[in-house]
Order: sequence, then C-alpha cells, then structure tokens
Amino acid sequence: MAIWKFSVALVAAGFAASAASAAEPVSYYLPADEAYDPDIPTPEAFMGHAIGAFVVRPDIVVAYARELDRLSERITSEVIGYSHEMRPIVALTVTSPDNHARLDAIRARHLTLSDPTADADIAADMPVVTWMGFGVHGDEISSMDAAMLAMYHLTAASSDTVATQLSNSVILLLPNLNPDGFGRAAQWVNMHVGKALVTDDQSREHAPGWPRGRGNHYWFDLNRQWIVQTQPEPQAWLALFKRWKPSLAVDFHEMNADSTYFFSPGIATQVNPYIGARTRELQKAIAGRFAATLDEDREFYFSEEFFDEFNPSMGSNFPAINGAVGFLFENRGFVGRAVENETGTVTLDARIRRHLRMALATVAAAADNRETLHRHQQQFWTESMAMARGQRTQAYVFAAPGDPVRAHLFLEMLARHEIRAYPASRDIRAGERVFAAAETYVVPLAQPQYRVIQNIFETRTQFDDVVFYDVSTWNVALAYGLDVAALQSAPLDGMAGKPLTPAFPAAAPPPSSTYAYAFAWDGLYAPRAVGRILGAGGRARVATEGFTAVTSAGPRKFDAGAIVVPVGEDQPLSGEALHALMVQIASADGVPVSAVPTGSTGEGRDLGSNLVIPLEMPKPVLVTGDSMRVYDAGELWYLLDRVAEVPTSMRDAGAFRTADLRKYTHIIASDGGYGGWGEDVAKSIDAWVRAGGVFIGTKRAALWAIKNGLVKTEIVDDKADAGLDPLVIGVEVGEAKGGPPPRRAYGEKESIEAAKRIRGAIFPAVIDPTHPIGFGYRSDRLAVFRDSRIILARPSNPFATVVGYTDAAHLSGFVAEENLKKLPGTAAVIAERRGRGSVILFADDPFFRAYWHGTGKMVLNALYFGRTFMPEGQRIFGEHAEE
Repeated sequence: MAIWKFSVALVAAGFAASAASAAEPVSYYLPADEAYDPDIPTPEAFMGHAIGAFVVRPDIVVAYARELDRLSERITSEVIGYSHEMRPIVALTVTSPDNHARLDAIRARHLTLSDPTADADIAADMPVVTWMGFGVHGDEISSMDAAMLAMYHLTAASSDTVATQLSNSVILLLPNLNPDGFGRAAQWVNMHVGKALVTDDQSREHAPGWPRGRGNHYWFDLNRQWIVQTQPEPQAWLALFKRWKPSLAVDFHEMNADSTYFFSPGIATQVNPYIGARTRELQKAIAGRFAATLDEDREFYFSEEFFDEFNPSMGSNFPAINGAVGFLFENRGFVGRAVENETGTVTLDARIRRHLRMALATVAAAADNRETLHRHQQQFWTESMAMARGQRTQAYVFAAPGDPVRAHLFLEMLARHEIRAYPASRDIRAGERVFAAAETYVVPLAQPQYRVIQNIFETRTQFDDVVFYDVSTWNVALAYGLDVAALQSAPLDGMAGKPLTPAFPAAAPPPSSTYAYAFAWDGLYAPRAVGRILGAGGRARVATEGFTAVTSAGPRKFDAGAIVVPVGEDQPLSGEALHALMVQIASADGVPVSAVPTGSTGEGRDLGSNLVIPLEMPKPVLVTGDSMRVYDAGELWYLLDRVAEVPTSMRDAGAFRTADLRKYTHIIASDGGYGGWGEDVAKSIDAWVRAGGVFIGTKRAALWAIKNGLVKTEIVDDKADAGLDPLVIGVEVGEAKGGPPPRRAYGEKESIEAAKRIRGAIFPAVIDPTHPIGFGYRSDRLAVFRDSRIILARPSNPFATVVGYTDAAHLSGFVAEENLKKLPGTAAVIAERRGRGSVILFADDPFFRAYWHGTGKMVLNALYFGRTFMPEGQRIFGEHAEE
C-alpha cells in the first residue's frame, strides 16, 4: 500500500503543484478547534495534491479507505459489491475501538428495534446507527471529496467530542455509491484542468460530453432504484442497509449553481402515505441542527419546497418507510472547479466544505438524539404491524402465467426487501379470476415490511397535491406484467405453503433430437435463448400461428411465437453442439425445450410451413449522443445487452448522415431531439427500411418517423416534456367561443401547469397477442406506463395497432382530466411494413427504468420478429406473395 501511495504522489505532484494553487489547504475544510492524529494521513498528503485541485477518482477513495482501515482501530472497510465496470463499492464502518470489538453484539441488539415481536428494552448505552451515502449521481462532484474529509475527521480527530460521538454511534459511510458514473465525471473534469481557474460555464470543463456522469454504466439514475434494484449498485447498498437497519440516513446531492443549500423536510403536501407523522416530526426537529450549522457559516438554505418525499425509490425517502429518519442534502453544484454566476464565483472548495459541515452535523445530531431515534424505530415497526392488521386488504396474490423467470425476478426483489412470499398450495379465486396454484404466490400484509409491500402493490389515483418532483406511481407488480389481485383475508391457512427462498427456475434438460427442437416465447429470456442459437451460427424459425407438436414427452401445444430449431440439413450446427445449446437454454434461460421427432403436427401448421418463418441474428444500432435523452437510451441499451445479450452498436445521431446503414438490421431510436435529422437523413433511413431494415422508435423518435412519412397516422398530441402546457390548452380557454384565456393568479401557476401533466402514470391497454410484436403475451390486457403527452392516432391500416388504449380509467398515478379524454382509442404501439422492412413505434417508454418487463418484451419482439408480419392487403407470406 505504501508503495502505491508513493507512486500516486509522484505522478500527481508535477501537475498538482500548479493546479493546487486553485485549491484550499486541508485546514480550510476542517473544524478550526480540532486536533488531529499526525499518524493518520490527510487526504491531501495521501493523494499528493490539495482537495479540490482535481476531482478525486473512485479508485483513490477506495485506496484511502483501505489505508485508514490499516492505520486506525476506529474504521473498517469492506467491499459490499461491484459496479458493472467491476469497480468496488466500498462501505466503511466508523465507531469507537471498544464498539468495534463488540460490533456483532451491537448489531444484534440494534436489530431487536426492528422486530415487533422482540419487546426488548432500549439499553441506555446502545449506539445509534447512522447511514451516510455520498455520490449516487456521479457528476455531483463535491460529495466524494467531502466523504474523504469526513473519513479523515472521524478517524483522526482527537477531541473528547468526537470520541464521545463515536462511542455513541455506528456510522455506515459509503463514500461513492456510483463509482462508474463518478469515474466518468472525474475523468472529464481532470482532463480539462489548467493552472488557472476557468469560470466560464460554457467551457468544456463545465460541459461534459454525453452521456455525462450522472448515471451508472448503463446511464441509469441510481437514485430511483431503491425499490426495484435492477442494478448491482443498489442491490449492494440495500443488503448493507438491511444488515444494519439504520436509525438515521442522509443522502448527499447537488443541484444547480444558482441555488443555495437544501435539506429535508421537503414539500409538506407531497409525502409518501406510508411515511408516518412521527417520522416527519423527528425530521423537522433534527433539521434544526442543520439550520444552526448553516446559520453559523452564514450560508443561505431552504427546506419544504421543490423536493418532495413521495417516491420511495429515492435514497432519502426509502429509509423513512424502513424505520429510519431520512434526509436529503442538496448542495449548489456544477461539473467543474469554479463558475461565475450572478452572486459571484461558486467554487468546488466551498461546495466540498459545505457538504463536510453537514456530514459532521449529521453525526452529532444522530448521537445527540440516539434515544429518541431508538424509540421511534421500535414504535415504527410495531405500528406497521398494527396498520397492516387494520387494512381491508390482507394479502396480495400474483402470478406470471407461462413465465416463471419473470415471477422469479419479482420474488428476488421481494426477498431483498425481507418481504415473505408464499407459494399457493391450491387454486385461489379472486373475483372472477382463478389463480392456478402451480404458478401463484401470496404476500400477506401482516409482516414488518407492510409499508414497502403497499408501495410495491398498491394503486393510487387520488392526490392532495399534483406537483410531483418525480413520477406519481411506481407499482412494481404492474410493471412486471403480473396477474395480481388484492385479497381480504390472508390465505395462509391451508392455501399457501411455507415461505420460499427464490431459486432460479431452471428447466429440465431436453433429450437429444434428430429432427427438431421447439420452445415457447412466453419466457422473459426466450429472446436470449434464440439469440444463443443464431449467435452461434445456428438457424431457428418462428411459428406465426399456434400448433400442437408431437414431442418425445407427448403432444405439447405451442402458441404463436414458438421457436422451432431444425436439426437436419437446414442446420449448420452439429447435433451434439445443438443439443448442448438446448441444455444451456433450459438451464440458464429457464426455457423448457421439447425434442420434436417429426415435422408433422397434431394440430396447426406443419413445421415446414411458410408461416414458420426463418429468423436472422439482429445487428442493431442504438441512436446515442447529445440530443438523446440519456435515461431512455440507457434503458434500451440495458434491455438489448443484459436481458437479450445482443451485441449492439451505438452511433451518435449527428453521425447518421455518414453512416453505412447496410451494416445494421435495426435502428433503435429512443426519446430525444431529432431536429438534426434533416431531409437527407430521413430519405436515407426510409430507403434503408424499404430495403429490409427495421426502424424501432419510442416517444419523440416515433413522432419523427410519423412527421417524415415512415408511418401514415395522425399525431394527437406531441408534448414530450411531461405536459408543461400553456394555459391556452383545454376547456378553460373557451376555444368554442373564440375568446381569450381567463386571467390567473401567478401564485397558482405551478399547480395549474402541474395539473396539465401526465406525471408517470399507468394506463390499461389492449394488446393483440396474435401479432408478432405481441407474441408471448398470454392475455390481451396490458398495463402501460407513460410519462409524456405524446399521443398517436391509430393508423388507417386496421392491423397496425398492436397495442391500443381503452376507455377504462387509468390504473394508478396522476393524470389531468383533459389528457384522460384524449387517450381512449389511440395507439400505444404501431407496427407497419414499409417495402421489405418495417417501422415499429412506441408512444411511450416501453422499458421504463429497466423494470417495466410487462412492455419491454415487445421491443425484443420487434428485434426478432420485426419482418415476420405481412403488410396490409397481402395474404401469403414471402417475397412472391400476392398483393
């Protein structure tokens, strides 16, 4: 370690000597009245340059944490997980040496507070457990330097005050929640650092290139991941959070450079319904400590505005439905070392110091209020059980018919939250629906995680306030496309088995076949399975109608979308290699494979029919670059790469003018700005589609395709900005009378404009499961998520609307009444043939935040089946078809 540290100092010293002139000494940040152990190196001494001279890299933070662990008995470091880029996610446990010696006993005693059955006394000497998470957004760069200084202060400070705080606390300090994003942001700033500070906010230092550093490797906003945890980083955080169940949790962020400093509580009228009143009272009381700290520093700040406490997937809100008091800290911020604004020069140094001061105030506040926090935590879990027993709904029942993998992923998510689910031991009737025991699970509400269960399953359409910071609904059960129902009794008396530990539903290996194999398209990983075959150079076909195959295990019915894999002369792979692939598909993809000894079927088309269509390995290109909405592009990249495992090229939108589109089978264009795609690009893409390409467009890409004539339909509404409508829209305008809009009080502007939006709501839709883009769906009912007012009319082609909106009420979330009136009868998914190719358009975000598996599957259908449906007027499939 010492050799590594010395090398860092040598490499940095030459350039840092000049750059450090723009940074403050370490004494600027730390309390002036504190003495420090000289044997503990400051971050400055360890790195070889001053804090703020560069943006600290994630690997240096990890190395510093390990060095402090080596030198001090106050701190231990552990790797709790790895990012997609295999960077370690490090957590530090900071407490007194005496507490470290009995840490397991402290944790066991602390966990009794979260056990409603424990009825344990709160010991007077029980340390409070405090969680501090830094850097969930990688381009909010002050947080990681502040974390390093907090690590140093807590490890090296020698005052009795700090010693007492550590004796009364166990601090879980995560210095970098998002190492991949932070690595990108640090690299960008550091490669543009010069000797002199550049305060021009348009300089490259302050204008990072797309996709910037906010998200993780796949560009996800990890601060929306605490409930769904599709990414490895939040899975690691959650495991540690559950291991300790902290009493107070803070989340460090940045906002814009023109703001001051925000700390919770947020908007009083936008609070998650399962955050208790007592939690809010404690939050407000403890916030007084933060106000006093900033008052002492003569800093401006604000609370109870702009940021809300509604979405439980955020790092400051999730703790509040898990027994802790949660806080959000929002520093003024920007990417770079200093910018000039109307109030003067805003520096990285000042931002780092501000976050450090709040971190130290957090430690002090938690220690000073530990008995109150312990009582709150104990009461929270007792009240959760009482709330559950008082509900009309006593359990939720769910199933994923035909797709045990999707059910498994949902069960895994529940298990990470310590939510008990039970397999049904017999069929369960809920209203008019019957849930078959073999694929059904029951989640009773009467368990400690009642509040999290409700956030996962509950729907809500009525709200006291319609100004939302984020989406207005996040029902995970609907997102997974599950069949779900509420039950008024918990059917555990003979109806459900023992609680389960999720295990991947691997299918049994199929016997070897000398003729063909077949498997259904229902499973989540069926696209990955067919990709294995095609990617290995093999051949496979899709049956566009259902059939009953004669298999080695007897007759088996297959729905449209089933994959047929020949073994004979039409198959380049050897019989042995092909069988090994089938075994892998059954085991790794959870897809049951049947050995088929004959091409003759018991019912439906024979396997050699023209309607059993050959497939090709897709070669997609994903549109990226500055004009693209980075989250939407990242979702589609994740879907293609991690769910389907399809090699995917990326090309910036501005480079399509010179692209050789013949290299690609699919263009996948997500939400973004397409103003740079002029007539020349439109003609090029249209010619490529007519020659056999498949264009898949979502949201504003769908608008671009329609406006450029790739699909002939009408645009009902083209607002992609979550509904920031001028007030001239709607019945209030008096359009029929031709009069001017009514006057409004400016103080009502925010609420009036918010009421025009579709702010992340869920709608009922009807899908055509006979269409290739609808293959694999057992039901014609579908829950669709939308967060814009892009509304598309149905095309004149009666077969082109794969998914359409119904006139039924929306399922969950806030929607303005005028928007509800526009949606019925419009199209959610359109698929049209154009020449030899196809255009497939999604009005909405089909794989929102990588957990909307219910609609994400259609993108993969478009990937593999995009040219397997016939144009209007054609009745025979193939190049020589009649028209």
